[in-house]
Amino acid sequence: MACVEGTTGADLAPMTPLKSGEKELEEEQDQSSSLQAQPDSVRADNELSNKSRLQKQLAALMVILKMPGVKLAQLSQQLQVCLQDQLSERPGLQKQLAALTVLLRVPGSRFTELFEWLKARYSATTLFLLGSVLAQTAASWCSGLPIMAIERYAPQLIARYKIQPNKIQPTRRVLEMLLDVGGTQLAGAAVAVIVQKLKIPAVDRVAERSVSAPLPSFPRVLGELAVNLLSWEVVFYTMHRLFHTQKLYRQVHKKHHTFKAPVALASAYATNVEHVFGDLFPGMVGSALLHIFANSSVVNIWAWAAFGSVLTNINHSGYYFPWFPFRECTMMHDYHHYSFYSQLGLFGWMDRLFGTDGGADYVKWRAENLRRILGRSA
Repeated sequence: MACVEGTTGADLAPMTPLKSGEKELEEEQDQSSSLQAQPDSVRADNELSNKSRLQKQLAALMVILKMPGVKLAQLSQQLQVCLQDQLSERPGLQKQLAALTVLLRVPGSRFTELFEWLKARYSATTLFLLGSVLAQTAASWCSGLPIMAIERYAPQLIARYKIQPNKIQPTRRVLEMLLDVGGTQLAGAAVAVIVQKLKIPAVDRVAERSVSAPLPSFPRVLGELAVNLLSWEVVFYTMHRLFHTQKLYRQVHKKHHTFKAPVALASAYATNVEHVFGDLFPGMVGSALLHIFANSSVVNIWAWAAFGSVLTNINHSGYYFPWFPFRECTMMHDYHHYSFYSQLGLFGWMDRLFGTDGGADYVKWRAENLRRILGRSA
């Protein structure tokens, strides 16, 4: 009986309290089990409530930034559905669009075949150096010579568009200029050949990367031309303004200003120093940046070399062609040769920024020329 009573007393004795550590562990286990039992949406809300204020703001910003993309994707899908509906109703139009698509792809596929043939036949350095020189030279003569020939042998065709109608350059001076320009371009080709023969590792690496880059789409070509034009405006203005300082003008830039009323190919009539630092360097900055940061193709370099040559030739032509998109550049640069100092840039942005745009004098001179050429002042 005593044994039974002792056992019963031991069983009924109060339990010893848990230690503090054990109690905390038990509470954490209860919380984790309760969290696991919660639905996913509730857990997500709890996690969001635990985030800091900055994290919430960043999350909200990400949602806002994604909205235009979502809307654009929805709009694109709606347009595709609408277009498909229209085409299904007009089978003739569908065939015409298919034929047009094929025609538009033909030049790209032909050029791809030609480019692959050039890569198989010539080294990357040859395509990079000599290809760029040939693109610039061909574009220069093919755009400048016809304008000068019309001006010389059939001036009545474009006489009304001449900005300085009373200025006619002597034949001897024009021939001297043409020989000088041709000699400079031949010298540039010779330098390209020499650099290629030297097999400079840095040049070879740049050429290999440029030639191996994917061929650009037409929008990509236009985009890179825009970047090159913007960089050219800044760098060309800077170098051009330096060449008009008292120390550098007589030794470096005076030769180019022999033509007070410029002619097309006189755009390349300059000293060797000006060719390197006033023409080549400003034109290379944009291409170099695109090569480094955007993996630009050598095709874009060829396109820029050709386009830049055509643009500078027309800017020096002395003619304000109303249909030419950059006609104001021609007007501004003609005024530069006329006035000697004002309008040092390409688009006039840097000139307006630094106060070298000619001010009221240029505005009056431009209005007088437009009134005569177009029959109106603006």
